[in-house]
Amino acid sequence: MKALLTSVLILPILTLGSALAQIEPKPATATTAAMNAHMYQVLDFSNQQDFEDATKGFIAGLESPQIISNDVPQLNALGFYAWNLEDYQFMYGFPTAPPSANPSLWRQELLNNINGLFMVVPDRVYQVRSYDMATMTFLKTRKGWIVIDPLTSRETARAGLALLRAHVSQEPIVAIIATHSHIDHFNGIPGIIEPDGKSITPAGTAGSAKSTRHDGRHGSAKGTIPFYAPDGFYTEALSENLYLGNSMFRRADYMYGSYLPRNQFGHIGSGLGKTTGFGAGQLYPPTVEIKENGPINIDGLEVQFQLAPGTEAPAEMHVFIPQYGAFCPGENVSHTMHNLLTSRGAKVRDPKAWAQYIDEALDLFGPRIRVLIGVHHWPVWGNSRCVDMMEKQRDMYRFFNDQVIRMANNGMNMEEAAEAFELPAILDREFYNRGYYGSKNHDVKAVFQRYVGWWDGNPANYFKYPDEVAARKYVEFMGGESAVISKARQSFEQGDYRWVAEVMKHVVFANPANQEARNLQADAFEQLGYSFESGTWRNIFLSGAEELRNGTIGPPFTQGDSTLSGMPPTVLFDYFGTLVKGKQAETMVLAMRFLFTDPGLPPSEQNLYVLLKNGVLHCKNNKPNATTGVTYRLSTDDLLRLLRNPSDLSGIQVSGDGTLFAQLVAQFDQHNRLWNIVLPLGYDNSRN
Repeated sequence: MKALLTSVLILPILTLGSALAQIEPKPATATTAAMNAHMYQVLDFSNQQDFEDATKGFIAGLESPQIISNDVPQLNALGFYAWNLEDYQFMYGFPTAPPSANPSLWRQELLNNINGLFMVVPDRVYQVRSYDMATMTFLKTRKGWIVIDPLTSRETARAGLALLRAHVSQEPIVAIIATHSHIDHFNGIPGIIEPDGKSITPAGTAGSAKSTRHDGRHGSAKGTIPFYAPDGFYTEALSENLYLGNSMFRRADYMYGSYLPRNQFGHIGSGLGKTTGFGAGQLYPPTVEIKENGPINIDGLEVQFQLAPGTEAPAEMHVFIPQYGAFCPGENVSHTMHNLLTSRGAKVRDPKAWAQYIDEALDLFGPRIRVLIGVHHWPVWGNSRCVDMMEKQRDMYRFFNDQVIRMANNGMNMEEAAEAFELPAILDREFYNRGYYGSKNHDVKAVFQRYVGWWDGNPANYFKYPDEVAARKYVEFMGGESAVISKARQSFEQGDYRWVAEVMKHVVFANPANQEARNLQADAFEQLGYSFESGTWRNIFLSGAEELRNGTIGPPFTQGDSTLSGMPPTVLFDYFGTLVKGKQAETMVLAMRFLFTDPGLPPSEQNLYVLLKNGVLHCKNNKPNATTGVTYRLSTDDLLRLLRNPSDLSGIQVSGDGTLFAQLVAQFDQHNRLWNIVLPLGYDNSRN
């Protein structure tokens, strides 16, 4: 069966060169160093339980700390790897955290450095950890293995499977489970199925997606592997990785520090895992989208599913293996406070639902849980420890929900609540509740966004000037650029880096060519980044500092049209609608019909009426009598080829005016992959 979302590029680590001398990172100031040193008084760094758990059951690690990208071999010569842990060996050269890193985050990233194949339940459950952002789990069945969450890329998943084959078992993969709809938990599927020469079971072969309770053994046709995912998985995976892909990729550059140097002044990790790698993968439609809680027998092993929609992902589920006492909570329980709104941008998450589904899991499985096998980080063993962690993470997310609502009802706005919010000490002191990926400040704001929206109720904030306009007015009011910079330098010397970042934003947006202002704001960003416990916060601020000093950093390639390959035609036209420059096209009326010839397409995808009118692109499959100017008979591959070259009608049957699709494409926007974040949108911040 043809895979979807093929060849999604996961962006590499890259620092672009320049003819100009680069401004190097600066050391931590005395203020920052003291702030970081204080963290040793806040948490119990003598507690080594996490290190014991993270190394327990170790079998073998990467023979080389680099996994090359066989799918894009020309990139290896440029230093782009599917995965590269060699870059983080510098961390072992420090007996304690350096002054330029928060000790709590440094500790977390030492744990995230621990990689390889681990035995979790003797001869029955194994994990591959720190071969990617996520963790891949293998469950023993009667004849082979079930894989939970096969990582982000074909290369890393293949390398993880090779470890299992080399050290544990040559038995085949009998099923795949994706716990949720984020790319690091399904995109590596090709690396799992290709070594076996198998494919994903065509939908309906191994079980209807409309029925999730099955009796007896749940098998598959010869040469195929069934693939299970939560209800809504396919739709949400498409939505998140397609419609807002350009915006998310750019924001992810900052969130994951993709182009920062790997050293004590740069990237040390991302809290939830080290970082994203570079590789290719595919999204397959699941054989079964689980639609209700209950057990399924997969090759003699009972697997119990618990749906948890609207939590860490819109489509998410938990997995319990009674025979092994192993509970996989998806990404709803991990060794970090998670973010309730990802910095790269996505749908805001529901902390109340998050807490309720953890609580439901405790009711359903609690007394039987012997080991907690997360989809990030390392396991937790022992019923009492597992239950304690689940209860405290449950209560943490519910505390966010209830207390932020209380604060809002007392008249606090988002910023005020974020500044005042505190967790109970019994929750706050647990390392797994620390803000390595989310943060208290960030999550409070997410709850506000979910319930209240962007406006704080103050009319002055309802109709504000855009940043560039406001910046020019602020700078004029404050006496001009030189006066603002002079005052900001005093604030920097006093250690008020937050204020320096704020006031320098106005100078930079009023005059982005003022390198003195850019450098001062970069200095403030840098000291703030050094002090943060959150890996994502550190990455965001240090990435901003780098681009202010030295110009925009980013990839020499883009996501490309390969992302669209194999997507249903209706999804493609929905995406095309987001490309239309609506105001430019407001007077155009284009009516077209597309008859798709791909074998296996459902009737709803075969005959589509497409209309551009009033700047809006409509796509319908129920307009058989609508008047059109042209009919195209073609495959979806033909459509993508036509998208790249609208004049190439070879192999396409055309009845009517064949130029209409070209006229439509002429109205499509060409997104700027490296749009400015810390500078005005239209400013040229290239490094050359």
